[in-house]
Amino acid sequence: MNLGLGLEPVMPKYNPSNLDQFLKHVTPSIHAQYQSDVPPWGQPYFELKNLWEAYKEWSTYGLGVTLVPQGLAEVVQYYVPFLSGIGLYQQPAPSETMNLFSGINQGEEINSSSASCQNQNQNKLRNEGSLNKVMNPDLLYQYLEDEKPTNRKPFADKIMELADEFPELMTLKSCDLLPNSWFSISWYPIYRIPMANMLSDLHVSFLTFHSLSTPKREHPPNKILLPPFGLATYRYDFFHPIWKSECGTQHETLLRCHMKDAAINHMCLLQVAHPDLVFFVSEGDRSLQFEEKERKYIRR
Repeated sequence: MNLGLGLEPVMPKYNPSNLDQFLKHVTPSIHAQYQSDVPPWGQPYFELKNLWEAYKEWSTYGLGVTLVPQGLAEVVQYYVPFLSGIGLYQQPAPSETMNLFSGINQGEEINSSSASCQNQNQNKLRNEGSLNKVMNPDLLYQYLEDEKPTNRKPFADKIMELADEFPELMTLKSCDLLPNSWFSISWYPIYRIPMANMLSDLHVSFLTFHSLSTPKREHPPNKILLPPFGLATYRYDFFHPIWKSECGTQHETLLRCHMKDAAINHMCLLQVAHPDLVFFVSEGDRSLQFEEKERKYIRR
């Protein structure tokens, strides 16, 4: 299922803002592989295990993001990533699709609202015969984190835990997945260099969404980049004066709105009630006016 979404935000032609810098830093780079060793090499792909490996060091020591607050000296803010969600989609065999729907009794009605993105009470929809599997027969695996940030396991530990239940998390290749496959990362601040009391306002949290399918755009032959296509923020508006860049606020506001809409649209089209996204949208972007689709998504 190709959603036709623009998965990469348009970057400005002028000096990048602090938000642009953050998006650049949180973009993982994975070794590209090809199905042929000689031209034409074909479409590049990556192995999921190599993607998870890219987050291992960040999970242990934090990811340093260079920021230049307006009127202040350059600082490096460190963020720690936590796995927020995964959705793997793969084209099912025709026989598998028929088996999924044959399991529904003819007299059993499916409540469409239970599959809607408006239902915030949907929890962890896995691949073990759930309604979401029936409504999305190409859904191979899904995980949605709903623990409080303080109770979440480190990224590497969480991936290993999930891989024990679903070993394909380590063996699948991006070329095995449909374009709507995704994963999301929540980023929380831990420390900065140099430490300065006046910069406590850099404590902003982020939620990024990335594509898990083989990109259809050109990359250097030795690596594949997975920039965020979706973004939500928490406490960004409250601390915006410190985050404000020389390029002004209009670009940052438009970029945040564009990427927040992309995240909501993607989850709605896939009928996913994403706990972190619901929280970030309802609690984290209060200065951005809610559109009707956002109100429906968070059921407000």
